[in-house]
Parts: sequence; C-alpha cells; structure tokens
Amino acid sequence: MSAENKSRIVIVGGGTGGMAVVAALSQWPGRENLDIVLIEPSEYHYYQPQWTMVGGGLFPREVTRRSMGELVPDDVTWVRKRVEGFDPENNTLSVEGGESVAYDYLVVAAGLKLDWHKIDGLEQTLGQNGVCSNYSYDTVESTWRAIRDLRSGTAMFTFPPPPIKCAGAPQKIMYLAEDHFRRTGVRDQIKVAYRCAADGIFAVKKYAAVLNRICAERDIDTQFAWKLVAVDGGAHEATFENTKSSEQRTESFDMLHVTPPMSAPTFVAESPLANDGGFVDVDKATTQHVRYPNVFSLGDASSLPTSKTAAAVRAQLPVLIMNLAATMEMAEAAHDAGAALLVCPELGLTGYAIDDLLMQDAMLDRAEAAVASLVRASIDWTPVIMVGLPLRVMGRLYNVAAVIHRGVLQGIAPKTFLPNYREFYERRHFASGADARVDHAVIAGHEAAFGTNLIFRATDMP
Repeated sequence: MSAENKSRIVIVGGGTGGMAVVAALSQWPGRENLDIVLIEPSEYHYYQPQWTMVGGGLFPREVTRRSMGELVPDDVTWVRKRVEGFDPENNTLSVEGGESVAYDYLVVAAGLKLDWHKIDGLEQTLGQNGVCSNYSYDTVESTWRAIRDLRSGTAMFTFPPPPIKCAGAPQKIMYLAEDHFRRTGVRDQIKVAYRCAADGIFAVKKYAAVLNRICAERDIDTQFAWKLVAVDGGAHEATFENTKSSEQRTESFDMLHVTPPMSAPTFVAESPLANDGGFVDVDKATTQHVRYPNVFSLGDASSLPTSKTAAAVRAQLPVLIMNLAATMEMAEAAHDAGAALLVCPELGLTGYAIDDLLMQDAMLDRAEAAVASLVRASIDWTPVIMVGLPLRVMGRLYNVAAVIHRGVLQGIAPKTFLPNYREFYERRHFASGADARVDHAVIAGHEAAFGTNLIFRATDMP
C-alpha cells in the first residue's frame, strides 16, 4: 500500500490500451482508494487507427493528435519519462534518470516498437521518392501525396512478418489507393501490387476467400512469402526475400507503401515480465501475468493471442479490469478485515478434478510459480495464507498446503489421508504424507519445512 493507505496502480503506456485503463479506473466505485500513476514520455496521444484515412486523403493528420495534458485526468499522476526496466520481485520499475517507481499493481500497455532500421535504406528515403507509410504521424501525409500524384507506373504495398499493428491496415490503404486511381481515370496506367511476408492474404479462411476474390476482380497482383529487406529510393527499387527459400529479388516501383517490421519494446522484451517472444507473459483468459499476480497487460505489448488492434483492446479491457479488481479485493479485503488466516481450497491453484493433468510437468511448474508469486505479494499482507497445490518431492507427488506469511514460505504440509472411493482417486496420483522421507522441500526456489506435524506460530498478531 502506498501513502494514505491507497493502492498504487502504475500504468505503463499512454496509447489506446493505457488510456483505456486510466479511463476505466477513473470511474471505479472505489476510485478514492486508488493512487493512479501513468508513465508515458510522449507529449501527444495519437489515434492511430485513423491514419489509414489520413493516408487515403480523407482527413488531415492533425485530427488524430491530442495533447496528453488534455486527456490525463487531474487526479492521475503523469510521469513523463521513459521506462528503462522492471523489477517485479520488488514491485518496482525504473525510469530514465535512474528513478525508481514503486507499485502495488502494474498494468503494462507499452505498444509495439517500429523497426524501420531493419529494412536497408528505408530511413534515408522514407517520405520521398514515392516511398511512404501510414505507420507514423511524421510520414502519414506522404502516403496521400504519393497516391494523389501517381499517374502511371507501379504502386506497391508491403506486409512484414508478424507481429504487426492492425494486420488489415496494409490492405486498407491499398484498396483506398486503388479506388482513387479508378475514380480519377488512371487505373489502367497503374499496376497495383501487394507483397506479403505471410503465406496468405488473411489468416481466417472465410475472409481470405473474399479478399482473394476482391483482389482478382480489381486486378491487384498479390504475391506471398516475400518480405521487404531493402529499398533504393533513388533507383525506385525494392528488394524482397522469400521467407521460405531465402531467395532475393528486386522489383521496380513508382510508389511504395511500407509497413515496417515491428517488435516488443526493448525494455519489455529484456525484462523478467517477457516470454520467449519478448511480450508480457499473461494468462490469455485473465490478462494477469503467469508468474507475478499483481502484474497485468493488454494491447500490443501483451502475449494475448488476439490481433494487435484498438478493437482487441476494447475486448480485453473489461477482462483486465475485472480480474485486477478481484485480485485486489480478495487480498486486501482479508488484510483490511484484520484476518489472521486466509485458507484457500484444496488443490486450489490447479483445481481438484484435473485427473491426469497432474502428470503434466508444465502444469506442476505453473503451480509452483504461482506459489512464488504469492510469496512475493504477501510481504505487505497481514493474514497467514494457506494455499493448496500438487508438489513434486523426491520423485513423488504430494497433495500439499503451502503456508505463506509476510513474504516467506513458512512450511509445506502434505495430505496424509487419501480417499479412494466413488469419484475420489487420490491414491492414483499422490503419495501419502505419512510416508514422506524428507523434512524439507523446495517450491520455486523457496525452501521450507515439509511434514505432517508442523506447528506454526504467528508472532505479529494478537
């Protein structure tokens, strides 16, 4: 808990995801009990979905930009600095200048990083020589200029390997451009080409069938498994590499709309929060981190298996807010009520009736990681917490209760009586605690006493 007994929620990122969380928390019934901090270095908030329309000549780019100062509520602390790293073991993060920011709960909505530099020659020619992109406020106007001024030649549109913000956007601007060429009477003099690094035009088959038909009807040259690797603006040449054979080829263009490669922000990808792909490793059903229970993520920087779009954020937001609220309320209700003991259900971390899933190492590893998360989170909580899980000890599997208090795994009590009738088949999976041959065990690096005759004494309670 932070000052004045308020829960501090730190939100990293002021894009669509982060600002959606700020707005939702600002309407929270218990708002007066929250200390909300937004970390976002940018002076402006950009409504990026509208950049397709700007590139298509339908809006000026200025309508997509608003000052962050106008959008951040007065009762939210806005930290205008870049995040440099996360330390979830200590519930802190660091920002530029070396300052440390503590949190009770963390929401990461840091978006994607645009990797223009991964395409040789692109940065030197972007915005000129017919090379344009809708993926930046600084370059989006160059797209409409290139479309408007093209009277003949080749208009080429690219799609990079994933991840990508709004996978439909590279096609949307292509269709807008093709329609403009048709309406202005120059379509017969322009070849429209789509070069896509994916294996098909869209991942969902029923939509792919329609899009392929539209491209055929509009005489759009579509080729797949080709990614853009280099641009020579002066020569009006684009070099592509086949994603399967690594073969390279060079094509001429008169207009080239580039969708750049993208990746997770470095400060996320290189942090303990990241999965192997560099994204915040969250449970897809809850948006909660799989190892750190007070960390949540949504939007492009998360590992959620959805498209990286504002529309996806809209669906993710209620899930995140609901589970963030449930997590806070359960732990803090017990703390605030002065509860001395919080007892969770038997095998509560995994569920009881999971049968042969008890033989899966991935599930057992996740259960231990959950205990480690509870140990870290319990530092500021008053209650002694007892939580159930299946635990491997010396080649045997036990049904145990882990006892946690004030950031320490105090002990592990294995179940002795294992029912084996009707729907209960515990002896099929578990060894009895009565037969245990050890007096200590380890859960995710935390060692504690292990046995059936443990007695715990809380010295900080009346």
